[in-house]
Amino acid sequence: MFRYSLVLCCLCISISLPANQLKSDNCQRDNVLITYEDSLDYTHACQAIETIINIFQKYHFETSEIIRITFQEKVVIEIKSANEQVAVDEMQVYALYDSTINEMFVSKFNTPYIQSRKAFDYLQVTPSMHESIIVHELAHRFLHLYYRDVLNQKNPDHATHEFFAYYIQIKTLNNSDQNMVLALWPESEFTADLSINSLVHGTHPHKFGVMSFRYAANSDVITQILEGSFYSGDQILENFI
Repeated sequence: MFRYSLVLCCLCISISLPANQLKSDNCQRDNVLITYEDSLDYTHACQAIETIINIFQKYHFETSEIIRITFQEKVVIEIKSANEQVAVDEMQVYALYDSTINEMFVSKFNTPYIQSRKAFDYLQVTPSMHESIIVHELAHRFLHLYYRDVLNQKNPDHATHEFFAYYIQIKTLNNSDQNMVLALWPESEFTADLSINSLVHGTHPHKFGVMSFRYAANSDVITQILEGSFYSGDQILENFI
């Protein structure tokens, strides 16, 4: 999930662990800081970082910018209406990349929340699925930096971010998990770039993700995104407002 203001304002609330239980390490990389309690979470983070670095190296992009991942008992978003200071609702999520502070917050794997949830609404959250959630958030972080440092453009819109992050998440799943994910919602697909918008994402985020992968597999949208030439439904609709 990418923190981005559209209709609602979202605030990530960190539910912190006691300081004496926390550990910090860097996956043997100078620009990485992982804050965690369970070693399995740390392993997932390091593997996910290796995955996203390898992907962006194929696009001739590397970064020395800090990569911060903090594992939490709970990652909660307070939802505020555009003109309100008081939260009108809150929502617990798997993970969040907060581009305002350049940090990723991820739910610990061994928590009741993660163990009671279903990946893509129907599948068990296995260790590999948990790692893919981290890859998704890292895709947001790296796309943000790529637009700033390579394209010299502003951060992409919400729909473009989610399209790209879901594509990378599903693409990097192992074959078994990927096949199970792509078997979901078999009749659902995007028919045009205009369909790729935050309203569709907000209605059903994981379905949006599967549809994104299918659309990208049969188009050059990922190339357009990395060239800075893609216009999502968010941008197309904005031009008419």
